[in-house]
Amino acid sequence: MDVRTLLLQQWASCLDKEDWFPPLEKVLENITLEQAIWKPVEGAHSIWELVCHLLFYEKRILLRFLGETANEPKAENNDATYRLPTETFQNWKETKQEYFSVHRELEKILAKSELEDLYSLYIC
Repeated sequence: MDVRTLLLQQWASCLDKEDWFPPLEKVLENITLEQAIWKPVEGAHSIWELVCHLLFYEKRILLRFLGETANEPKAENNDATYRLPTETFQNWKETKQEYFSVHRELEKILAKSELEDLYSLYIC
């Protein structure tokens, strides 16, 4: 298996393809607002905060691939990437949908990119 095939297989299994762990889309499907904002211990992140963090970095990578660096999300530090919008069910639903959309768009780009493009991308 070549690197691209492996990358795409793992990328898909993170969101919507069943593998040795459940895909995120399926896991988040029935998570309520209360569950999404719950924190197991003080100092831990909630599910929603983790989704916001993933969205921040995946959106940043996507916009860099598209050459839209002026529009990429900004944060004063890593902690800021976990910041939530107003805690409403609608915002939770929209955060999930935006994450799913960004992840799928990145998958399309990864599928047609040259490996050199992937290696040369500055992610942070």
